[in-house]
Amino acid sequence: MARMILWLAVAWCAAFVAIGLGARLLLFADGGLFAYSVAAGDSWDFHFRQIPARAAAWALTAGFGEAIGRATGMPALGVWAYHAAFLALPALSLAATWRADRTGRILPWAAASTALLLPLVFGFSTELWVAHAGFWPALALGWHAAPLPWLALALAVTALSHEAGLLWAIGAVALLVLAGRRALLRGALALLPALLGFALLKLLVRPDPYVAEVMGRVGAEFLTWRPAFAPVLLGFGAVLGGWALLARVTRWAPWLVAVALLAWWASGAAPLHAEGRYFARTLVFLGAALLALLAVLDARGWLPKRDLRPALLLVALLHAGELARFTHGWLAHMQAMRALVATPGEGPATVAMLPPASAPFAWHSTVPFLSVMVTPGYAPARLVVDPATSYFWFGCAQAERNAAAERALPQATRAEIARYACAGRP
Repeated sequence: MARMILWLAVAWCAAFVAIGLGARLLLFADGGLFAYSVAAGDSWDFHFRQIPARAAAWALTAGFGEAIGRATGMPALGVWAYHAAFLALPALSLAATWRADRTGRILPWAAASTALLLPLVFGFSTELWVAHAGFWPALALGWHAAPLPWLALALAVTALSHEAGLLWAIGAVALLVLAGRRALLRGALALLPALLGFALLKLLVRPDPYVAEVMGRVGAEFLTWRPAFAPVLLGFGAVLGGWALLARVTRWAPWLVAVALLAWWASGAAPLHAEGRYFARTLVFLGAALLALLAVLDARGWLPKRDLRPALLLVALLHAGELARFTHGWLAHMQAMRALVATPGEGPATVAMLPPASAPFAWHSTVPFLSVMVTPGYAPARLVVDPATSYFWFGCAQAERNAAAERALPQATRAEIARYACAGRP
């Protein structure tokens, strides 16, 4: 079973890069703003300055892409580098875990986390994705008493990528109690730089009051029960529950469940896992924590061996089907956006409504940025804006500074974005 989960994880790592780049999935939702900020050469000022404790995530993804774009004078290359770095992190994480895990007892659980949990948020550019990439190498490095600097680096990447990553880092060190007192003390020592860095960033770089209020609500939402009722989670329950029940009476249980799942999709009644990718962050956080606990119990030889290969294949089928449906709808949404921005309107910031079929993909606060990113040369004939939006990512002064600066992104585009920002948040 360990070999199967490893191969599933490798397949997903390849799919993340190939499908993510090919279908430009990271432009979905908040990703439209993130990509625009990289292309505009102000990814820190436009977004990450408001969440400074996620500095590691910025440096490894958006900051890296912005540096490439500025160095080459090619914003599109910078955005591509940002997306490629983000999407390659699961593969790099697995490789680092494999290198650190001398006994091979933790790697299968890291692979399970990659193959079973990350597809839940694939397409939503959450910094938790980066924290996950640091979490599993950190656990393996701590368990096998690797050199302290490497362990400290892995813990810092985990803790300084997302606030939930800080909890993961603390949890990874706490689990070392099962490896012995010496391993626990080494882990605690390696964690100190990450804790100090987190505290300093929080104290020294304060978010704007406008953003701080919103971030407080978003943080509280992360810990709600809403993800537990996500349609995709209910789908998991139905698939695995159906398999468990049918397996008692027939050896054809996996095939019967697979056919039922395909019929459900074909009926058109299955809800699309689109907006739910945002709320699924909570499921990834809790699921990875549970798998880490199982990993150290397995490393101690305290877990019974069971054959769960049929369940793994059914989960893989569910993930693959949901990704295919999501990607198909996203491509149609981007096509609709291109048609809107290519049609001259009454003004460069003309309000335009998206077709009803785009509703699961329309992210109200980032629509203007997506309308730029889907346009060749990043020079749309008009911006697409949602008059109902109630959140503006950055203020007028920030946008005007960027519009006046020397950047490779067309100045006219940056000027229209500044006009939009100033109208919503003077």
